[in-house]
Amino acid sequence: MGPIIVVAEDNEPFRSMLVSTLTMNGYTPIPAADGHEALLRVKESMTAALLVDVSLPGMSGVRVVEVLRAQPEWENLPVIGMSGYDLSDDEAELFTRFLQKPLVLADLLQYLNELVPLPEHDD
Repeated sequence: MGPIIVVAEDNEPFRSMLVSTLTMNGYTPIPAADGHEALLRVKESMTAALLVDVSLPGMSGVRVVEVLRAQPEWENLPVIGMSGYDLSDDEAELFTRFLQKPLVLADLLQYLNELVPLPEHDD
């Protein structure tokens, strides 16, 4: 089992594609459909990183990260934000990395590997 990545995305087909991509590349994704579920999933698992859409229903991705950053156990959690829109400088500073939608999956995987390297396997 690879590092746990919470995938917070409200668009179900896109979320499923992200989950499949992460699984095929050695990660253990945990999906979340909204901001409240994302917080719950991060807090209940040994989350290595959070991949979060900025525009989530209920609680925005920006607010999710603000809540996490205010708690000592999550203040250094690697967070990759995603959006089709530009962010203000204050919002952008909350994220470890930011990807503009439509995503380039190779960029996402490169960022994840930098932030949460996969364990070496002895074959």
